[in-house]
Amino acid sequence: MKLYHILISLTILMGLMACQTQTPEVAPNTPTTEPTIAPSATPTTEPTAIPTVAPTNTIEPETVEEQDEETADTTNETSSQLNIALGNLPDTLDPHRTANLFAGQILGQICETLVYVDIDLVQKPLLAEGWQFSEDSKTLTMTLRSNIVFQDKTPFNADAVIYTFDRLLAQPLSEGQRSTIHNDFKGVTVEKLDDYTIRFQFSEPRYGFLNTLSNNYAGILAPTTVEAEGIDFRPICTGAYQLKEWVADQYIVLERNMNFHLPEGVYANTYQNRGPAKIEQIRYLLITTHEARIQALLDGLLEMGHLNTSEDIEKTDAAGDFYSPEGIWLNGITYFGFNYQREPTNNLPLRQAMAHAIDKRAVIEKWLPDFAKPAIAPLPPNVFGYSTELAEFGYEYDVEKAQQLLDELGYLDTDGDGIREINGEPLILMLLTTTDNIYRDIASTIIEQLTEVGVGIELVQEPRKGISEITPTGEFDLLLYDYNWPYPDALNLFLHSSRVNGTNRAGYSNPTVDAWLDKTVPMAENDEKKKALLIKAQQQILQDVPWHPILARELVSTVNKRVKDLRVHPTEGLLFHDAYIE
Repeated sequence: MKLYHILISLTILMGLMACQTQTPEVAPNTPTTEPTIAPSATPTTEPTAIPTVAPTNTIEPETVEEQDEETADTTNETSSQLNIALGNLPDTLDPHRTANLFAGQILGQICETLVYVDIDLVQKPLLAEGWQFSEDSKTLTMTLRSNIVFQDKTPFNADAVIYTFDRLLAQPLSEGQRSTIHNDFKGVTVEKLDDYTIRFQFSEPRYGFLNTLSNNYAGILAPTTVEAEGIDFRPICTGAYQLKEWVADQYIVLERNMNFHLPEGVYANTYQNRGPAKIEQIRYLLITTHEARIQALLDGLLEMGHLNTSEDIEKTDAAGDFYSPEGIWLNGITYFGFNYQREPTNNLPLRQAMAHAIDKRAVIEKWLPDFAKPAIAPLPPNVFGYSTELAEFGYEYDVEKAQQLLDELGYLDTDGDGIREINGEPLILMLLTTTDNIYRDIASTIIEQLTEVGVGIELVQEPRKGISEITPTGEFDLLLYDYNWPYPDALNLFLHSSRVNGTNRAGYSNPTVDAWLDKTVPMAENDEKKKALLIKAQQQILQDVPWHPILARELVSTVNKRVKDLRVHPTEGLLFHDAYIE
């Protein structure tokens, strides 16, 4: 049960986050869809009000028996419906046939995973009851909870787990986009030891596999419903909500599962409510423009939203009906990358010069003054392995130093046109970024700053799918991009040399960094020795500057004061299981 993903579907997927529906498979162990910071696409239509009557082409789940009054928690149960706007709606809720971030967030309400990451950032058992790694970390034995049933009344057991993961691996790419965790299961065998014990076998140490098992796309499905309904099945799982209505390009409605309860010890330091969710329905509405979403908030048609601009903050503050939870960060950074594999950006002094020429604070002040802070490291502030001490290893804004380095390299403006040349060739580099509006804006400021020191820039904007196709070819010089991954193995995914031509879009390669990162793989997530290695790796990465970290995004959300008892997860956003609406 991952109710906190309601906010992430709102925040990451609304105004400041672009609507990406698919992520091409580019490398093994590819993480979730890399996020954007841009407004969503221009809409075709806008709803004028929240629909209240279900149309005829809805999907209706089977009725479930309600809990006995003695066991159901009805404290403050005055809620009926939580309305959330999305900039896009998924075309499928099959966790094995989509990399759509919207689908992942909605599945987080319907399905439970074997493992969850608690508010203290520790991995804990959810549908699993416990686990044990072998001494060489190549075997993971996991015991499962008994007496749990799916929303179709069939039992949860080892057969369901094996069915789910076998189906995940069997999904052919030809039938559509695979799950974002598909590659994480390559080379992994799952064996049933008894009805409530399974064993994962790896070809190499994979302690980070627990991260995969906590991913929304790793929710355990009810085999009976999947087999009976075929490729267009409804996702039937064990979560706090189930699918009630789904109208394409209009809205999706989830209804709480009245048979749901939290086992003893699960989310013990997070939730007081142990029974069904207090909010009866969650309605995801398609509202594609930022302006329409803000107006819907102010008109009382939505209970919560994500703020896009300082004007939004002024509007909601003036209304007096909202509050903004604090301390929520996106799980990644925006970076200025250099093609490490081709000239001239494979030259360290040139990369250093350009890094010195970029004023991160000016970029943020102009475009995201209330929503970002300068990034100092490859990992964001909320991820294990981050340290403020890393600030001293990067390259601060220093125009004189940038000019000095360019002079020493022999790049001089001999014809007075403002662009430096060497051997008669002007220093004009191709900067690749997304078609997201905010990236266009950020790029414009960075281009101005680089032009001031004599570096010419040719800007090329592509959809995110296009960037995923272009970067493995190496046909670019510079890259303004980002990632979203809430675990420290982001360094392995995006900067390990084994990911060159894949998710390592800069083509960075340093054997020393690889060795440090390899050592972290079998270590526990909160191991201090692991943190020390991650910090060493980041120090070297900052000095090598394949990326120049630009900004870390802070989520500024607004919630109607009628919504009570929210919790804040440091990496995932707002938690709603205790929440209710007055």
